[in-house]
Amino acid sequence: MIRSLSDARRICAALVLVAAAWPPIRALGEEANAPASPTRIMPLDEVRVGMKGYGLTVFQGDTIEPFAVEVVSVMRDFGPKRGMIWIICPDDRMQHSGPVAGMSGSPIYVWDEAEPQQLGKGGRLIGAFAWGYPLVKTCYVGVQPIELMRQVGQRAASGAQPSDAATGGVDLAEMLDDVLESARSERLGRAETWRAQVMADYFTGPAVKGEATRGAMVGRPTNRRQRSLPDPPSPNLGRDAVRMMLPVPVASQRQRRFLAPFLEPMGMTAVGGAVSGKPPPGVDPHGIRLEPGSVIAIPLLWGDMDLTATGTCTDILPDGRILAFGHAMFGQGHAALPMATGYVHFIMPLVTRSFKLGGSAVVQRGALVRDEQSAVVGMPDGRFETAAMRVRVQIPDQEARSYSYTLAHHRELTPVLAAIGAMQSVSAEQRLPIENTVRVRGTLRFGNGRDLKLNSLMPRGSDLSAAIQILGPLAIMANNPFEPLLVEDIDVTVQIEPVIRSALLLHARTDRTEYAPGQTVAITLSYQPYRKPRAERRIEFPLPQRLEDGSYTITIGSAPGYFQELLQQRPHLTYADKVDDIVALLEQLLAVEDDALYLTMPMLSKGLAIRRHELPKLPSSRQALIAAPTGSGATPFVDWIMKKVELGFVPEGEGSLRINVRRDLAE
Repeated sequence: MIRSLSDARRICAALVLVAAAWPPIRALGEEANAPASPTRIMPLDEVRVGMKGYGLTVFQGDTIEPFAVEVVSVMRDFGPKRGMIWIICPDDRMQHSGPVAGMSGSPIYVWDEAEPQQLGKGGRLIGAFAWGYPLVKTCYVGVQPIELMRQVGQRAASGAQPSDAATGGVDLAEMLDDVLESARSERLGRAETWRAQVMADYFTGPAVKGEATRGAMVGRPTNRRQRSLPDPPSPNLGRDAVRMMLPVPVASQRQRRFLAPFLEPMGMTAVGGAVSGKPPPGVDPHGIRLEPGSVIAIPLLWGDMDLTATGTCTDILPDGRILAFGHAMFGQGHAALPMATGYVHFIMPLVTRSFKLGGSAVVQRGALVRDEQSAVVGMPDGRFETAAMRVRVQIPDQEARSYSYTLAHHRELTPVLAAIGAMQSVSAEQRLPIENTVRVRGTLRFGNGRDLKLNSLMPRGSDLSAAIQILGPLAIMANNPFEPLLVEDIDVTVQIEPVIRSALLLHARTDRTEYAPGQTVAITLSYQPYRKPRAERRIEFPLPQRLEDGSYTITIGSAPGYFQELLQQRPHLTYADKVDDIVALLEQLLAVEDDALYLTMPMLSKGLAIRRHELPKLPSSRQALIAAPTGSGATPFVDWIMKKVELGFVPEGEGSLRINVRRDLAE
């Protein structure tokens, strides 16, 4: 009984404290509809051929509907200590569509012999809709036994959750090769791909330990792993059972082609032609609850665009743990991805493989925390991290447009998601002019003061051109061999000009071929700008005062050729024994200006470097002493003279000049 106003205040204060201390699991538990006791299950050993029952899934909107099933086979040796139940789905909708991508996790119940058989009522849970055959005439479905899924749930409840940076992981060489293959299929030019090629060549080689050091080389083109050719198309098309993929709607077929090699190994399939956004009319996103048969969504990117993988919730345990999919996404154990309620626009019935077109409704505070072959597990109090992304697009005759996105953190997914965010932003309103130059400027922030600056200029660019400039650095930072660094903030501006800012280098000449040390080599460069008259430019190349007699080669070329030569002449720049060395090499690569001309002249004398530190002026006797095989980590390099000439356009082509240097000419 409240006897005074002060008593009432004390009680209210106590209630507030209780509410604040209430576990987050309860806050989501209401939406997850956590049961008071575990769902009744039927173990694999009790399932018999001929048993009938039903499954639950969402065919449209957010309404969970039943569909009839019948057990046709029980396999107890589908894998080591693993079984599989096969059912047939006589429901007219399922016969029309066959197994549907997005139904992964739909709970399957069968009735006991004496139990009333009312569709959608009663029965015991045997498992989750998980496998199917494409190109089928009758809808057969493989069901993941529920006891295997619950074992995954138990490990999720007992295991400690890792930091987000520990989740995921990728074969970096394969990822960058896939990027370059996408670029080749789109016929992108050298200006758009050369940085990605350098990253593939020099950032994916095997670590090479020094004899008495702990350092490792980032990579060498000669050490790079050679990928095998892809398998030829299977002659048994439609004969192999496959796990049901999680559909991810994207805006176009180009984006689908770009995403396919990254998503499909992770159990997801990009479906082109539509991007999920707001739920359809009649669906209240805040009224959707997670329960068996409802859509469970994995938001990958959201904001001004939505990229979501969708599946189905199988079971919810009394403590709020959510079992879903009946198969893996990545299958790497620990996970830390956001979890959301979802909806379905409609099911697209295809001859090859039908899919649900859906999206996320409300992103929860919970997350997927476990990802194994039998199931994924969500926890209402699971933690996930995100990155912010902003893209500004400047196109002629239009007002500048700005887009904002949130990206899920994952070492393999995040770089790809950022690339898709850039692609979609650039092409959201219109295709680029056929004759164009694309400039990408921006900052990638990784925390602890580690920022990378982007500045690329690409004649005849495209939306994919912009995406590639972002993906490579993010992938390398997230998957370097020392310390995974996931991006925290992406701020990018893409500027499109309706002209092609490039020129073909024709030839270069000097007034003479012999010079004294300290003199200046006058070079006349002839070039052909795109759709403009030929032009010439006078370039002065000063020689040092202390230059040995001999014959020298001056190389004249563009940014790609310059940086390749830099790493060949200075191999110590690829030496890394900590993450900051990776950052330093990336900074050098990204700082090279595309619209500049680079003149280099190797010296006759060689320098010496200890790891990444150059010692260019050591006497030859001292160099020989340090370079002796004593484990010093010393690397010889070729010193050179370099001059950068700003042009305002991207040069195409390389050339060289030969000169002779004689000290007696100065007398």
